[in-house]
Amino acid sequence: MPDKIDMALWRQCLAAVPGGPIPPHALPFRCRILVDGNIVLIVDGDKVKLRPDSPEDKEHPHLDFVEGANDMEAGWVRREFGTKVLLLDGDLHPRSWPFVLMHEAVERRLMAGGMSYNRAHVQANAVERHLRLTIHAHMGARANARPRAV
Repeated sequence: MPDKIDMALWRQCLAAVPGGPIPPHALPFRCRILVDGNIVLIVDGDKVKLRPDSPEDKEHPHLDFVEGANDMEAGWVRREFGTKVLLLDGDLHPRSWPFVLMHEAVERRLMAGGMSYNRAHVQANAVERHLRLTIHAHMGARANARPRAV
């Protein structure tokens, strides 16, 4: 379990994502609210996975895109979407977006502070899991509803 959840960051994640799906023709969709100073883009995950890789994409190629990504973990994100960017897969159910966005924001923040991707990813997983378990416990039968601050 993580030592502490940044609840201000969680509230930003909740506020940033739309309440429902984005039509495929509208992707990539730029969310209006920044999260931790980062642009949030909802993208077509299949199109992202099928983009051609560059030789410098050895460690994190496009096909590794699953649920989300950020510019600190993958060079292709910086090249194709810019810096200070968090990506979410539009194919995910919208109720998952805040959790994945929190994962990406925590991971990016830790990497920007000098932590390796592997260590930052483990910590971001712990935060995401804790939030999912906490929200599920609080919402009970309404677990399929959109999450909210706890």
